[in-house]
Amino acid sequence: MATFIEILTYINSMFDLYYGNMCWLLLAAVSSIFLLFKGSKRQKYIVISSIVIYAMIYNPVLYKYVYSEIVFWRLFWLVPTFLLITLGFCELLTLIENSCKRIALTVITIPVLVVFGTNVFNSLAVDSFTGIYKLPRGTEQVGLFMLSLDETPRCIVPRELMTSIRQYSADIEPMYGRNIDGFLRFASDDDRNIYDAISSEVPDYNYIFSLARLNGYNFVINSESKPASEAVLDRYDYELAAVIEGFNIYYNPNITDTLSDDDISMYHNSVGWCLIRPDGVRLTSTYLSLYGYYYYVNHCGYIYEGTASLESQQIGLDDLIITQYGSNYYGQPSMFYTIENTNGTVVFVDGGNPDEADFVMNHIRMYGNHINAWILTHPHTDHIGAFNEIYNNYVLTDGEHVSIDNIYAIDIPSDYYNEIAQPWDDISTFNEFVQLAGTMNNLTYVERGETYDVGRISFEVYNTFTDESYDIPTGSLPNACTMVLEVFTPSGDDGESMLFLGDLEQGNADLIAGLFGDELQADYVQAAHHGQNVDYAFYELIGAHTATVDAPEWLRQENPDSHTAFEHLQWFEANNITVLTYDTTPNVIILHAED
Repeated sequence: MATFIEILTYINSMFDLYYGNMCWLLLAAVSSIFLLFKGSKRQKYIVISSIVIYAMIYNPVLYKYVYSEIVFWRLFWLVPTFLLITLGFCELLTLIENSCKRIALTVITIPVLVVFGTNVFNSLAVDSFTGIYKLPRGTEQVGLFMLSLDETPRCIVPRELMTSIRQYSADIEPMYGRNIDGFLRFASDDDRNIYDAISSEVPDYNYIFSLARLNGYNFVINSESKPASEAVLDRYDYELAAVIEGFNIYYNPNITDTLSDDDISMYHNSVGWCLIRPDGVRLTSTYLSLYGYYYYVNHCGYIYEGTASLESQQIGLDDLIITQYGSNYYGQPSMFYTIENTNGTVVFVDGGNPDEADFVMNHIRMYGNHINAWILTHPHTDHIGAFNEIYNNYVLTDGEHVSIDNIYAIDIPSDYYNEIAQPWDDISTFNEFVQLAGTMNNLTYVERGETYDVGRISFEVYNTFTDESYDIPTGSLPNACTMVLEVFTPSGDDGESMLFLGDLEQGNADLIAGLFGDELQADYVQAAHHGQNVDYAFYELIGAHTATVDAPEWLRQENPDSHTAFEHLQWFEANNITVLTYDTTPNVIILHAED
């Protein structure tokens, strides 16, 4: 917490920035003293009032407990600094009897003001206003371009345009204005999050465009130096429509002006976006049109934003919705998936690192804090670290409670693993899970070749810890015996499936290929170990048309000395296998019950 000395230093710097030169305050102080002794009674009243105003603003106590930064800044115009200087100067002239001296003093003062004064056009680091609208450069051109494409454009803009774009035309509706800086003390969490994202040096355009489309903003504008990738633009149907005065203007021509076909209302609570019918009923387990795009709503009434428009429209009763999570902007490998169907069955797979627990927990809230099953492929930190955190803080506590019906994991002998664990295994995560397992009455250690049912979601296990695990060479025991599972729709062989490889290594890949052969074939595959290790022949056996690769951007770059993800991605693409990775998460896969 800032000390009063630190606050005074900050206030002083703000005055210096506002006036451009603290000498003006010094000159105002001299004028005030002069007027108190030589000025008229009315002038003395003005000085005393000004001192009171100064005392209220230049006050660390009030700043700390009353003012916000933006309100504090806007108080500066109340201080009659230059009025005091002007009154003092005029009173000084009246004391000079010689008219020639008065003229000479005035003539000298004017160039001093010009030299030492501050050009107001440059004081806030913006260009001089141009055009008939007297707005910052670029505002008029950007606004005119948007209006040429849409009579009532809705837009998300950077800081440089957030106040001026609305001044240019009342027909333009920006997502936020000065309220984002606290001027009106009101801005929604989504407004603030979008503003922070678009202001970042590396904007998260997946988040920006997904929320823009969900809320019907057909224009997104940001600095030319911060371009969005073609993959993200294609995903959300935005295009680079123009580059004007250093701004990239992205436009989605397919967004309509209508919220929904059913005249529903949309609101955001602390968890996510919900939809309410005119009769007040919250929509659940359905899909509907928002601003011209279809979205799926889960059984707890939250919009499942990751589904594309056509996919949302085609979700059937027995179809499974599998979502891959992860972020390019997170510096570590991790793995987190959800699997659900329209009747409300929800399965989580892994969850990622401990510091991703809050992210995972927010998704748990979207399912009413109840998970039907949690599958843990293997006990490495980047796979079960978040689970350990959530189990400790939300399952074994009396506060906000999470209920998990079933937990599925692999049974690694603790003594053996502790004996051979490598430094990179971070075995403390495993040991923490073993302690937590002692409190679980819903834990199932899976067996190879067995099928497990969670409601109408089924999965078969192909790899786990077995007696062979003692003999197969490995650089990491949890990777070698990672749970390999295939998820099926209720229609079994007649529907689509997805194979999860966890962090599988080549030795065990050869083992299960020999044991199960064509049974490993699947429509979708989660690539082993964040896109590494397993050879291409194994993927040819699987025969998937789409691969999910759980890897941030740095791990997907070419670096043969440390990983092979780059080579695997090249092979997938060369063999016409669609790759879903952290460029576009959340990535949604629909497993259709009828292939």
